[in-house]
Amino acid sequence: MIKQIIRVDIIDSTQTALKEMAALGAPHGTVIVAEQQTAGRGQFERTWNSQKGGLFFSALLRPSKKISQTSALTIKTAGAVVETLSEIYGIKSKIKKPNDVLSYDKNKKEYLKICGILTEGSVTEISCDWIVLGVGINLNNNLDKKLTATSVKKLLGREADMREFENNLFNKLSQRYAQWLLSTED
Repeated sequence: MIKQIIRVDIIDSTQTALKEMAALGAPHGTVIVAEQQTAGRGQFERTWNSQKGGLFFSALLRPSKKISQTSALTIKTAGAVVETLSEIYGIKSKIKKPNDVLSYDKNKKEYLKICGILTEGSVTEISCDWIVLGVGINLNNNLDKKLTATSVKKLLGREADMREFENNLFNKLSQRYAQWLLSTED
């Protein structure tokens, strides 16, 4: 799934940049990873707080799938995040459909948002030309106390190894993407 990683310190939005690159013919597997976004966004154009310390990336995919099958990709991505958080840090997490991951905060005794996923694409009436899969995960970023969100750093009381998390997540995403390509479910 991941063929080329472009790393940037700061960008308006990995999603916006990669959508522009997709329209110009960028190849399948191109990924942009940013340390910080100035205009990160989520579903319905909601603002995504993208301060330094989080993992923010978008991946360009060019699957030959029916448009009706694309929503399963978002859920598979969320599942990869849940699995990575559990395996590396023992953080209990769950998927909040359609596109969020919530992690359990033992102090607050509730699940709080730790990750958002945004799937956008260029489609014909029946198939996808390309999909840009955007993921924002709160790892080591400091979050505004007014937000109903959390981070790995806050849950563990220490910083997470960003590269270790990224490598593990990208491996899981590649596996789940391969499974999704083989599936016929809508």
